[in-house]
Amino acid sequence: MVDATVSDVPSQADIDAMAQAEEAPLRAEIARVVESGQNVRMEPGPNGTTIWHVQAGAGGIPATAQTFDFLAKDINIQEGYTVVWDSEMFHNVTFHPGRMHPEFIVPIPQLSPWAIMWDLTWSILGETLCEDAMKSIELDYSKRCGDEPSKGHNRWHPDIAPAVTADPGEEVLLQTRNAFDGEVTPSSRAGDLTNLNLNVVHPLTGPVFVNGAEPGDLLEVNILEIEPASWGFTTIIPGFGFLRDVFLEPYIVHWIIEDGYAESPDLPGVRIPGAPFMGTIGVAPSRELRREIYLREDELLQRGGAVLGPEPKDAVPAHEPIASEALRTIPPREHGGNLDIKQLTAGTRLLLPVFTPGALFSAGDAHFAQGDSECCGTAVEMDCTLHVNFQVRKGEATRRNLRFPIFERDDYFTTPEMAVPQRFIASTGMCIADGVNESENATLASRNALLSMIQLLMERGWSREQAYCICSVAVDLKVSQVVDVPNFVVSAFLPLDIFV
Repeated sequence: MVDATVSDVPSQADIDAMAQAEEAPLRAEIARVVESGQNVRMEPGPNGTTIWHVQAGAGGIPATAQTFDFLAKDINIQEGYTVVWDSEMFHNVTFHPGRMHPEFIVPIPQLSPWAIMWDLTWSILGETLCEDAMKSIELDYSKRCGDEPSKGHNRWHPDIAPAVTADPGEEVLLQTRNAFDGEVTPSSRAGDLTNLNLNVVHPLTGPVFVNGAEPGDLLEVNILEIEPASWGFTTIIPGFGFLRDVFLEPYIVHWIIEDGYAESPDLPGVRIPGAPFMGTIGVAPSRELRREIYLREDELLQRGGAVLGPEPKDAVPAHEPIASEALRTIPPREHGGNLDIKQLTAGTRLLLPVFTPGALFSAGDAHFAQGDSECCGTAVEMDCTLHVNFQVRKGEATRRNLRFPIFERDDYFTTPEMAVPQRFIASTGMCIADGVNESENATLASRNALLSMIQLLMERGWSREQAYCICSVAVDLKVSQVVDVPNFVVSAFLPLDIFV
């Protein structure tokens, strides 16, 4: 592209004359684009801008803009924003910020005389686009998160730049990658799982800067729709998962997602109803909270706890100091994150304390279905398209002393048959092992309940690895009681209608 600066700005009389001469063809193109309703979409541009894409014949009309002050025969572009027009008829013209009369950048040596008619163009087309288009972050699924760092990240940090800005009530569309960011593919086999790069987990789409959100507010995230992909997977990865000391060999289930169900040749006779939700969903921590989390998790690591500390290798963003400071996405925390709450389906309202200006909302790690525990470490993992909008409940996190996420809804989170299954079998677990009684140990009780359920599934003919995967995607662990000391009771519920 050749930069060509126009130094001789036309006079007002010249503008009027050319506007009169070219009004008809320009109006014709604008009308054709606006009235046809062809493929109007939006995506983030560089430096916090927004690029509008409108298909117009063989060419296209991208325009980068956020705020304009339209005046007669002038356009006043606010500092920090740019407008670009390009189409089959009118060639690439850039309006630079802070200038009443713009420079022009053209890919050909001649400049179309229409370019000075910005008042007519944007008064007709700009208002229509602003009314009809949806804010969105759209991904190139042939790439990984690190290849599109302006659209996502795989660490939590308050200084990650927003990818898009949204007003309260405005719908936002976010395309998301699966948890392993391309490390697992439809052609992956069990043996491939021993060489996965877990530094890329989880690729999140965002952040979304929510106008008006401030620390101390409560961000209401309205989950409107989750569109599933057509392929998903469940894996057993050595060294990962709740029963990682028992399941030492890799295993993979490939799912075909279609017509509201997931089925797999790796688990013949199993059909899992869909209840899609975002496994990882949250807002950015503040600088103070990030440091508090780092210190307490590092102290836990020193005591032998299972902690993944900051890791700059394969971090997105990759630049310092964020890469070395940012928190890993594996654990959930006060600001949300890897919650893996299966009830966060479309129709649920997730309420997150706000810790940074704009909240900086992000999401990823979509699950088509999951059991309450996700015991093998994965659910039915998939790519997806998430639709959300936001409301800001001013000061409510501070006023109500809410420091952790809460969620609410007004109906079943999935079909009643799965939310409250009529046909099920359940095992129980208590905090007793090898003749030793422990006191009030929910982890041991959960472990025993799952091991018993795996045994029940093996009695039905499934292998041990198949049974573990079925538990991860369909079995719900429930704490039945925590008062009858010393023994907690955890029950594992298997809905029988998944078998066809």
